[in-house]
Amino acid sequence: MSDIASVVFSAGYGKRFLPFSRFLPKPLFPFFNIPILERVISSVRSAGIYDIFINTHHLGEMVSSFVSCNLARKFKDVSFHLFAEEELLDTGGTLHALYSYLPETVLIHNCDAVSFFPLERLLDYHKKEGSLVTLLCVDDPKRNTLSVLPDGKVGGVVKPSGAAFCLTYAGVAVVSRGVIRYIPEGKHPWISFFAHLPKDKRRRVLYLQTESLWYEIGDISSYFSAHKDAILSGYGKEFGCKDRICLADDSLSGCSLSGFVVGGENIAVSGSPSIQDTIIWSGSVVSGDKEGMIVTPFGEVKV
Repeated sequence: MSDIASVVFSAGYGKRFLPFSRFLPKPLFPFFNIPILERVISSVRSAGIYDIFINTHHLGEMVSSFVSCNLARKFKDVSFHLFAEEELLDTGGTLHALYSYLPETVLIHNCDAVSFFPLERLLDYHKKEGSLVTLLCVDDPKRNTLSVLPDGKVGGVVKPSGAAFCLTYAGVAVVSRGVIRYIPEGKHPWISFFAHLPKDKRRRVLYLQTESLWYEIGDISSYFSAHKDAILSGYGKEFGCKDRICLADDSLSGCSLSGFVVGGENIAVSGSPSIQDTIIWSGSVVSGDKEGMIVTPFGEVKV
């Protein structure tokens, strides 16, 4: 194993995505027709990381199968290490359990965090500053819970606040292995490490703020908004969109499309419906007009 690895957290139930997550684990939800997990792995691999740990729990066999049958074939130079959790450990518990297997530097990445920020910049900043932990942060006034200082240091975790010098942890960080041993055993978020870290070491917990497009795809509404905002912000072309339309094949060629539309492969269409501001997964059945909807093989929901 090299001196750097990544841990991608992929074990959650995705309760806020019910009923869809009952049939498909959230890491395999398509984001512009490509599974979220695959996009995260591609980003991690582009940063020069070849050892990737992926934890699993809910519908874990589906995630494991996707890794071995799809990701391992696509990213042939990457060594994937699957870690099945009998009980959910949360992010902190997962890192604690993996401690003995990890190298000196670890990039951790929530599977529901989608960003256009180049991860190699975060790694370079972590190394340059000699920090123990470097958190990628964004400014989201509704969720800013991380107290930060003007000199780039992290002051602590606070209650949600719109006050100055508070940011939102973006679900991506670089961690020096030695910090992980301060995370206690048990089920808890990894960010709780700060409370257990000796005070003299807290000065080496830094943050790097990004204004790059970023989404935490935590529920159905944010999943829909991530697609919509990416297209309206001009990033749609990065995903093969043309005039706010992103189609994997010609399944929707007989439909009237308007607003933004993201369509997967092998969609069965009845008639010539009007489709507006809608996401349609591969293998779905479309019957009747759709507006402001997510349509999947497991059902559909209006957002």
